[in-house]
Amino acid sequence: MVYRSESEVTFFGPFMIHVRNSDPVTFVSKVLPAGTYNSVKFRLHSLSPDDHHYDSDDHHHEYMPSGSSPYVGSSIIVWGQALSGGTWTPFTFETNIEATYRITGDFVVDESIQTIPITLNFNIGSWFIDPATGLLLDPTDNSSSNMYRINEAIRSSFGSGMCGRDDNHDGYPDNHHHDGHGH
Repeated sequence: MVYRSESEVTFFGPFMIHVRNSDPVTFVSKVLPAGTYNSVKFRLHSLSPDDHHYDSDDHHHEYMPSGSSPYVGSSIIVWGQALSGGTWTPFTFETNIEATYRITGDFVVDESIQTIPITLNFNIGSWFIDPATGLLLDPTDNSSSNMYRINEAIRSSFGSGMCGRDDNHDGYPDNHHHDGHGH
């Protein structure tokens, strides 16, 4: 659903986005009305059992029924393996971070354009790096102090994101330069 007022356009989700690598992910195929935009505002929140949602794995962009996701109760889930004590240890990190972000970036949607690629870019590679010290954080360590630092690293990555048109389809806003590391 799209809602437009004089100052903003709202896409109602929630949107479930699966990120498997650094390739861009399409998560909504709604029409963005012609205009000049200077930011994207989004709310990160836990998926509730009552939420109908869009799933980026569904390439038809159909609205999924509530309760149809194993991710209910989490806003972010990361799974993989971490090298701990010389051994690769499987982990699953789940958090229910709730936050609202406004990411600035300028882009224009012309009346004659049917669709334009827009990208939101975040450095997810920083999620397990302590923002205060730069040291790696162990996702297998469930201590409250470690969980707090990981949550702060995730919050920081979203807060320093960028957005804009991505006409060259490289996953980064055209008006920003990147160094290949998501910055």
